Amino acid sequence: MICHTKGLTPSNLRFRAAAGGVSYDMATDKIKVGLGTNDRGLISHELGHAYQYEQGETSLFKDNSQFGSLYDLSDETQSYNRERALNGGMEYFTNPKITWNNNDVKAFGQTMTPAAYQSLPSGPIDINSKEGKALRNQTIEAGRNGQTVMEVYKGWQKDYTKGVKKRG
Repeated sequence: MICHTKGLTPSNLRFRAAAGGVSYDMATDKIKVGLGTNDRGLISHELGHAYQYEQGETSLFKDNSQFGSLYDLSDETQSYNRERALNGGMEYFTNPKITWNNNDVKAFGQTMTPAAYQSLPSGPIDINSKEGKALRNQTIEAGRNGQTVMEVYKGWQKDYTKGVKKRG
């Protein structure tokens, strides 16, 4: 977890603390990380999603209307295990039942109202996957056509600029 926090330090992205989850703020062009709690585990969970964004493992829709195409069940599984490690203390490292897999996360999501995570692909999906390459190409094409980008990922501005340069 410490290495993940360090991964956020040299970022060119601007993160802003907010309540509830990780989202994109169109007005400021910033990623918002929901830290509206004193629960260390939950804070670690949400910072984990920021780290995933920073590493090209997840993406966000600018209007936060839906999950990004790089977001998958393994993103939640990693973040829940990060949360459980902090909240569980040594038991997390000595009791294998505390570590969750994708099925555990789906089962937990089923208890939420409304149910969460049920339709997520298992993953991992990232910027280098087939879906990631398609997203990058979509962003380049949007730049070429002068269209607004709706889904963002680390480096999307650079890809958009590539498209702008292809106008002709």
